[in-house]
Amino acid sequence: MERRHLIACGAIVSLLALGACAIQPNTKPPAKAVTSPASGTNREPVPLQRVPPFYPAIAQLQGIEGNVKVCFTVEADGALANLHITKVEFQRTKPVIPGSAYNQAFDRATQEALKAEAVYTMTHWKFKPGHENGNPVKTPDTCQILKYRLKG
Repeated sequence: MERRHLIACGAIVSLLALGACAIQPNTKPPAKAVTSPASGTNREPVPLQRVPPFYPAIAQLQGIEGNVKVCFTVEADGALANLHITKVEFQRTKPVIPGSAYNQAFDRATQEALKAEAVYTMTHWKFKPGHENGNPVKTPDTCQILKYRLKG
């Protein structure tokens, strides 16, 4: 079973354990990515292959939209290294009960699901390395912001 399906299954099991209502299938389109440039090269790394992230079921069910900023190093051969999450922002589009422990548990689970999916997604992206004086170079502090948005 693919990792993204395992993440979705784990989120669904968590929802059921917390007494959530019926689970809806994933009908939302994948999130889109936006590039943030890195510094220190004559030509920045360029994404050659972008893989859209899977929108975690736990986030969709709660009506959560958000951004996950993933930073990494693009090696001179185009490989990614040192992937890490630097920021997670999300907001609910559905009303909740303020201060509820139930909602706080969902928030923690949702944040972890978004982070895990963002890192997993970035491992499948391919990059053309940055260049300095015409030579491929290692480019640290390259970042992508993955955006999760609900339609409708």
